Amino acid sequence: MNQTIRLKNRLWTTCFFIIYFGISACSHVSIQQYPIPADKSFESSSAIEGVSAIAKPLLSRDDQLTYFGTDMMGKGILPIYLAVKNNNNEDSFILKSDSITLQSDEGNSSKDTPATEMINNSQNMMAVTAVLSPLLFIAADMSESNARVIDDNFESNKFRSKTLNPGQMASGFLYLSWDKFKDKDHTNMCFLLSNPVSDKSYPYCLNISLKGVSQ
Repeated sequence: MNQTIRLKNRLWTTCFFIIYFGISACSHVSIQQYPIPADKSFESSSAIEGVSAIAKPLLSRDDQLTYFGTDMMGKGILPIYLAVKNNNNEDSFILKSDSITLQSDEGNSSKDTPATEMINNSQNMMAVTAVLSPLLFIAADMSESNARVIDDNFESNKFRSKTLNPGQMASGFLYLSWDKFKDKDHTNMCFLLSNPVSDKSYPYCLNISLKGVSQ
């Protein structure tokens, strides 16, 4: 009799661990690394020889779940991937993240508007400001461990200032308030590249399409 009870208890314990760890494994968030776009996707600068860049917003909910583990725009955040390559054989350039600005309204500018004209029109440009870490508002939606994974990914993929020596690239995500852009078809992202030797700064602007939001 006692042996039967002990056997039943072992079976219940075994079943409990199988169910517990099975649920834990199924609920673990999986995040992929965002792939570097092909070279042909980059736009070459007309002002700086050898420098090219790409800015790509993640407008698809599926993409946001794949690369961030959560619906970012559902949380009010628009992630934009920015990559800048320096294939200049001689010069280095400094790209500071606090030099990045976005056009706050569509105005009359387009992808053909000179970068200097857009960046000097300060009335229509606004600085890219940091948003709060998603950990602060996703923790209630999932386990703490999953929220930590998402938060670490959010921080590690953030675009940061960098000195671009010949052959180097700076890349990462800018996190914007989706409410400021959800009614727009496009925006213009501008930044400054500074040559530390000549002390000259070169404006660089990219036209970003915001069409094609999918849920």
